[in-house]
Amino acid sequence: MKITIIVAMSENKVIGIDNQIPWKLSADMQFFKQQTTNQTIVMGRKTFESLKKPLPNRNNWILTTQKNFVIDNIDNHSTQIFFDIKSVLETAKQENIQNLWIIGGKQIYEEFLEMATYLFITKVKANVKGDTFFPEFDEKLFTKKIIQTQQKDEKNQFDFEIIGYEK
Repeated sequence: MKITIIVAMSENKVIGIDNQIPWKLSADMQFFKQQTTNQTIVMGRKTFESLKKPLPNRNNWILTTQKNFVIDNIDNHSTQIFFDIKSVLETAKQENIQNLWIIGGKQIYEEFLEMATYLFITKVKANVKGDTFFPEFDEKLFTKKIIQTQQKDEKNQFDFEIIGYEK
């Protein structure tokens, strides 16, 4: 099973502020959707709460330490709650998941970073204010390949590039 992290971060490693993404990048969101549709995505509770509802056409797995966490009004068998990383990995193995997509936030990235075989990192060409940062990792452990570059335009607030890192 592959474990793939997908994240957008600024030059100063910001990934969020007040539980929101601090930019509007339509092309990056399209890339995210293209990569994760019909896949299993793993996110933390705060990331899930920022989305307001499960992402469509994906298995939404929420990892939380809050044992009393429940999702109201979800009539969706593709949304599951896990309380530890071991359960996530065991369930993925049992369900023969080929690729687990890790979509955030910071704590979830930290837990999966060492296991990740692939990272898709959107490097936003800006320094922005934030309260949540992507963890440090050793880029030398990966082979880098630029997948897409995007210039700032009416739908994309900043220039950015999407880089694939393969272990």
